[in-house]
Amino acid sequence: MWLFLSRRIRVWLLLAVGLPLARTLVHQVSSAVQRRSPDTTAARLLSRADSALGTLTTKAQHRRRR
Repeated sequence: MWLFLSRRIRVWLLLAVGLPLARTLVHQVSSAVQRRSPDTTAARLLSRADSALGTLTTKAQHRRRR
């Protein structure tokens, strides 16, 4: 099925559905890890990943508005 979709539709689906979903999952895991043990390496990495995904999501939203 994925093969039959055009490149633009696949990119749009990834940006419109996949990116916000990934950000939500990473944010929830990051919050849980930070509550449990805030000084670990995993907590710092998940926090950075959450921040990076937030930036990507914001940029994608601005591109869609143009």
